[in-house]
Amino acid sequence: VQCDLSHRDRQLRASLVGEVPLFLTLTPLERNRVSDALIPLEYGPGETIIQQGDLGQEFFIIAEGEAEVIRNGETVNRLKRGDYFGELALLNSRPRAATVKSLTGLTCLVLSRTDFHRLMGPLLPYLQRNADHYRNYADQIDQ
Repeated sequence: VQCDLSHRDRQLRASLVGEVPLFLTLTPLERNRVSDALIPLEYGPGETIIQQGDLGQEFFIIAEGEAEVIRNGETVNRLKRGDYFGELALLNSRPRAATVKSLTGLTCLVLSRTDFHRLMGPLLPYLQRNADHYRNYADQIDQ
């Protein structure tokens, strides 16, 4: 039974990785490596997943549920299945730019800082472009 569950869990992770637009440019082998490194974590409604100002150690992909992004006490975005967060602090080695809290029960697939840098190499230029977009968005919010 354990083997069946782990196989099914791996298939679910692989399926989700295949749905995330960020990973579409990866080869199937690269997507499998990302999928195998992901660890599922569950959160109850209202739980803080990351806190603005904290040092970032993980990258998150939402597998189930919804979350809100809060910057300087103001909700600036909502996240759902297939959305990801936490990459900016890992890319820039800076504190978290926002807080993310679960709105519902939430299942996230998580990559550690080490696995993120090891596995996301082919995506770093794309992620850096996104980081520039976030900076522009943050500048607009702060005005």
